Amino acid sequence: MRINGNQQVDIPLDIAVDYPINWSFRQALRDLIQNFYDAIGTDHFGSDFFYEYNYDCKRNIYNLDMKAKTDAFSYELLSYIGATTKKDDGKTIGKYGEGFKMAALAIYQEHRKMLLKMHAGDWIITPNTYSIEIDNKTVEMFGYDLDTAEDDGLVTLTIEGIPHYHAKALEEALYEFFYPDNKLFGNLIGRGDSYGVYHMGKLPIPCDDRDPELKGILFINNIARGRLPIPIAVNYTSSGIKKDARSRPTLNSFRTTEYLYRCMELWDAKTSAAVLRIMKHYWSEIPVGLNNVHTKYYYICQLVRNISKDDQVSKEFSKEMKRYCYFERKTMDNVRNARIDEARKWYSEHGKKNTH
Repeated sequence: MRINGNQQVDIPLDIAVDYPINWSFRQALRDLIQNFYDAIGTDHFGSDFFYEYNYDCKRNIYNLDMKAKTDAFSYELLSYIGATTKKDDGKTIGKYGEGFKMAALAIYQEHRKMLLKMHAGDWIITPNTYSIEIDNKTVEMFGYDLDTAEDDGLVTLTIEGIPHYHAKALEEALYEFFYPDNKLFGNLIGRGDSYGVYHMGKLPIPCDDRDPELKGILFINNIARGRLPIPIAVNYTSSGIKKDARSRPTLNSFRTTEYLYRCMELWDAKTSAAVLRIMKHYWSEIPVGLNNVHTKYYYICQLVRNISKDDQVSKEFSKEMKRYCYFERKTMDNVRNARIDEARKWYSEHGKKNTH
């Protein structure tokens, strides 16, 4: 509609169309799925969320449908920046009350022929633009058109006209979330209040062609964030992870190692022993830098410390690995350093031929 010659929408967001979001289509898609993920919950996401995309060969585009059996979203919450029911408790991914708005705008900015619609309850919203006058200049703004619809008991989000070059993002979108049916995860190794450690599944890690040596993956608060040099999948949940970028980009090597160390400090002895067995071929690795994403040395040291806190697990592990030995690094403790020197001397004289 137009008022006083300017185009209007039913729900204005007061966000300029050229607002610099700088989100890729992949990031926007992830944030849209995340709204369903948080509403459904980890345990039921695999069964209650439906995701389908189809290729239109004549137009060389994809059309995407996302549906969920969940309570209807409120379009009023989608109308205000900062409006959210989510808590920053590590149980939900979103918390800023702007993800859907920014994702919808990012998609509109990239390709205006893409059409996004969301249907929940008895309403449908479609992103659109409107114009206002500021300092005698017409400024294009972003908002939604609102229409009534029949309530079918589902929440549905569709995106039509997705360019063909986003095929890989569509294929890998669901693997970026932690849920029981995610094929990136194999059998459970160990679980605590704020971590879950799994064998890797048979599915290749998305984008593994960029650094094939990194065989594992780190999830933080249920979303994939970093690559690991150990062939395990780790989900670390914590409300103490602060200053998290709203778009939740892939972590650089420094942050990946920082969070994995922080998570490893919480692992129990059995989990640590199981992962240390997986890393058996790397026990003799020379450290290549504390925050180098490829190093395994410092992880091994932490796992050994974790095992040593449980006498029973430590005894069983030592018996199993009796031909292997481990030396702690020297510190400022002279008494401790003297014992390490004694152990190294004994190893050099008696154990070198029979141990690794």
